[in-house]
Amino acid sequence: MTNQAVATIFLWPSETHSEAIHRSTAMEQANPARSMAKEGDVWQMLKLFSPSGDGVMAHSSLGLWLDSRVPPTGWKCHAIKDAGDEGVVCGMCQSATVRFTHLMTHPQVPEVLSVGAPCAERMEDDYYTALKRERVFRDDIRIIRGWPQRQWKQSQLGNHYVNARGFNITIWNKGGAGFGITIKLQNKFDRKFELNGKKLFKTVEEAKGEALTALLYARRRLREGLI
Repeated sequence: MTNQAVATIFLWPSETHSEAIHRSTAMEQANPARSMAKEGDVWQMLKLFSPSGDGVMAHSSLGLWLDSRVPPTGWKCHAIKDAGDEGVVCGMCQSATVRFTHLMTHPQVPEVLSVGAPCAERMEDDYYTALKRERVFRDDIRIIRGWPQRQWKQSQLGNHYVNARGFNITIWNKGGAGFGITIKLQNKFDRKFELNGKKLFKTVEEAKGEALTALLYARRRLREGLI
């Protein structure tokens, strides 16, 4: 399948449709990647903007970076998503194909932009948070995918437990009423952070599956400084 650069055209509140088309045309003339993509010459487009000339597309200062109506900074990220193996074109530079997209909003812009980490860094004017956010997101995906294969152990009391990413998760038998979940920081015994789930599960396996949700929740609280 051929990836194509996708141009994002904003229709601003004070702008007519014909004015938006005129503005987009002017941007295409200043951005050769757009014209090449329309003509189907994607390989030449890749060669032009790849730093090494090998066809690997990099983020650039093209696309909406050239639109004076689009604020270059002052954006905030509200979520990050996995676009899959094929990826999507970065909504800001419209040059790079990215898998993990940061959903960016700005009070002066009526659209949500899905962008790659390098563009998100510039938009947030923060050259640390975007990459950290993406690393955490990637790690969460690895945890989710590997959870069914995780090996649980049994304590001397017969409770199932597992240590994962610095947390200890234990499945308790509530005397026939069901199985509960407790999660706490691993090797910490002061109980400053210990969550006891209120919900009881019929089987140990059901509780193990729900323990994944507890782990992701605890990791988020740790990142937010609430632990």
